[in-house]
Amino acid sequence: MRNRLFLISLIAFSVVGAALILTLPALFGPQNEFQAELSGFLAGLALVLGITTLALRASRGTTGEGPARG
Repeated sequence: MRNRLFLISLIAFSVVGAALILTLPALFGPQNEFQAELSGFLAGLALVLGITTLALRASRGTTGEGPARG
């Protein structure tokens, strides 16, 4: 189940990141009234999904295998 959640968050992060990249150039040209809000929303969503993906990735490696940290 955790692997599926990690995969879903990684795919969602990729899609939101691509959408954010596509909306950023419009901020420097003629703007629609919703363009800044859309870019801000996508940036916030990308931040949340990125943190979620990192947290899920970090929690997968807590099986005790691998080199010791510290």
